[in-house]
This record gives sequence, structure tokens and C-alpha cells, in this order.
Amino acid sequence: MASQLPRILSVSSPGILYHFAITGLQAIAAYYNLEIPRKELKEILHQLPEGADACLQVIVCQINANFAPDSPPDDGIIQLMSGEAGSEEREMVLEDAWQVWKAKIKLDKTKKEFITRFDTIRNEARRLVCNHSVKGYQKHLLKVEQGICPCGSTRRVLQS
Repeated sequence: MASQLPRILSVSSPGILYHFAITGLQAIAAYYNLEIPRKELKEILHQLPEGADACLQVIVCQINANFAPDSPPDDGIIQLMSGEAGSEEREMVLEDAWQVWKAKIKLDKTKKEFITRFDTIRNEARRLVCNHSVKGYQKHLLKVEQGICPCGSTRRVLQS
């Protein structure tokens, strides 16, 4: 009898599930109108700081996102991952995610530490996704020049 588990939830290493974290990266790519294959997004995920996969999974699971790998990310996750979510929506999602993080992951002692971790991961993920292609990087620079994208690493490059 074949397994009843959905094929989209693949384990890449023993005990490590990447599907939801990659959904977060897909949301960043969608914000910049980029189509990056999941395999390449997984490579980007491995370049992020330690614990990024767990942090992204917790965040993505707090939003009623469509988790099918062939479906585009929902607007809510795109807004949160792009940094364009309103402060009230952002606060609500991060509060719920913090509660899960605090109970299950236990890496950060305070909500502020968790939010700092998420913002750092999100900004680095945006930089890596945008740098993945010239087209994405050019769109990223345009958003920085317009003051739309708060990714500090690129802003420092523009100022020097």
C-alpha cells in the first residue's frame, strides 16, 4: 500500500522539513516578480543564518497561506516577507509566531529577540533572492532608491 503522506512535504535531511521555509522565500521572489525554482530556493535557504528554516516555517504557518508547491504564495505572506505588511498585521502574526517559537524552538528568550531574528533573516533572504538574478537585483535596487525596500545591506552599497 502506498504512503498516504502528500508528496509535497519532502524531507531533505533526517528530521528537517523545508517546504514551509521555501514558501517564505517564494513570497519574496513573487514580490519582485521572479520565478525561481524550488531547488534553487532551497540553495538560498542554506545560505541563510542558522535557524532560518525553523523561523520561516513558524512565520509561514501563522498565515493562512496556500501551501501547494505549484501555487503562488498568498498576498499575506508576500506582504510580510517583503516588509510591506501594515504594523497591526505584522504585530499580530509575529505575536502568534513568537508564542509557537517560545514553546517549541526556545532559541530566543524575548519577543524582541525573535522579531530581530526574523527581520535579520527576512532582510538577508531578500538580498539573496534578489542577487539570484540580475533582473531581481535591478528591481531591488530600484525599490531601495525609491525608499520602498528597507534592506540595509544594499542601501550601504548605494551610499558608498
